[in-house]
Amino acid sequence: MTVEALIDTSVLIEHLESKRQEIPSRLGELVQTVSNIYRNTVVLEAPRITGNLKSSIRVEDVDPLTRRVYPDEGQAPYAIYVLEGIRGKGRVEPNDFMGRGAEKGREMSKSYTDEFIRWLTS
Repeated sequence: MTVEALIDTSVLIEHLESKRQEIPSRLGELVQTVSNIYRNTVVLEAPRITGNLKSSIRVEDVDPLTRRVYPDEGQAPYAIYVLEGIRGKGRVEPNDFMGRGAEKGREMSKSYTDEFIRWLTS
């Protein structure tokens, strides 16, 4: 048995074409806003002894719609050891501040993503 559905995409195409001038700039704004939220939540989760690790968190433009949030190893070369739980020759509890920050960033940025989708589908 074969089930076939015919879907008229002309309404969707018309709708998207009516917004095509605004989509790139709105999407760029969304990416910038969300990446800043992620950076800020990672900074809040990073341990603070001297503040150097917190101030090393950067946002890098990978391409127009992709950002990378990371600790600058030039400024804080020990960041990987904090994340993996290595202190000197011993092991300590890993501190996944990047993971916790990313999870909080995802939660905090959901409203911005939802707003963009509402605009796009309105």
